[in-house]
Order: sequence, then structure tokens, then C-alpha cells
Amino acid sequence: MPYENPKDSKLYSIGIHPHFIGEDYKNQIEYINEKAAKTEIKAIGECGFDPKSPVDINLQKEIFKLQVQISEEYALPFIIHCVKFHNELIKLRKELKPKQIWVLHGFNSKIGLFKALIDEGFWFSFGSSVLKNPEKIRIFYKNYGMRFFLETDDSNTSIEEIYKQTAQYLNLDVEILANLIEENLKKIGI
Repeated sequence: MPYENPKDSKLYSIGIHPHFIGEDYKNQIEYINEKAAKTEIKAIGECGFDPKSPVDINLQKEIFKLQVQISEEYALPFIIHCVKFHNELIKLRKELKPKQIWVLHGFNSKIGLFKALIDEGFWFSFGSSVLKNPEKIRIFYKNYGMRFFLETDDSNTSIEEIYKQTAQYLNLDVEILANLIEENLKKIGI
């Protein structure tokens, strides 16, 4: 089954993570399409590329494109899991010319990638890794402003702690940071 996360909310995302692409992926795509037509779905994802996935990268790419089509059809933001595939991701964005926002989930790659990805219209979501490398979030904020979100992903660190530490790194009040991120959610249609 595609990844769904309706735990704490009636609003959630749905997508096929590269680690969970099944042999029945066509049925998975059909299921996502059916669910995306419903109002509780607020994003497609997390979808993308991972060299550790047992699935061939070309099939990951095909399934990625199918999910982009759903994102576009239902005007839903697209949440991306991407490991060591950023250059190809940029090429795909240029090729597909999506109208919906693409958010790189759990972004923890090199700082040098920020500019190339920002220039192509990507948004970012940072997780607990910002607590280990505060310089990355500082550089991002200084150069690109609030084009990011915060998340816990599968970390044991609470979202409150991630917000608190990030606000401290950026010399912002936690409430101001939370309001800015809430505005970002509105900008991308959530």
C-alpha cells in the first residue's frame, strides 16, 4: 500500500516511498488517485528516489512521474524523498514543468545544493538534523528566507524541540517562527 499518515489529523499526505514500491504499483497508483480526489488529502508524498531501495532507479523514476501527474491533477503539493539524486530531480522538474510546489522532505544534503534547488523552485523541510548542524539552517535562512518547513519525520525529537532550537538558531521568537511556517503552509495550499 502507499504511505498514508492520518494519525493525528484528518488531513494527510499519500504517496509511494521508494522503499515501498510493490509489484502491484499500478494498483498503488490507482489507490493514490482515488484518495487524492478526497478533501482530506493535502499533499502527494513522500515520493522519490533512493539508491538503497530494492527497486530499479528507472522504475522509481516512472512511479515518481505518475505521482507528479496526480499532484498536478488535484493541485496538491508534492513531498519528495531524495537521496543522492538531486541533479536528476532538477532535470525532471525542468522536463515536467509542474505548477505545484515541490518540497524536499528531510533535506540534509550539502549546503552547496541549496542555490541550485532554490533556483529551480524547490522548497525544503528540515528535521532533527538541524539540531546537529545549526549552521545549515542559518545559512539557508540568511540567503533564502523562510522557504522551509520543520518536521520530526521518524525522529524521537519532538516537533516542539525542533521549533524551539531552530528559533534560537535564527534569533526568532518560537511563536514568530511558527506563524511564518503556518504562512508557508497557506502559500503551498495546505
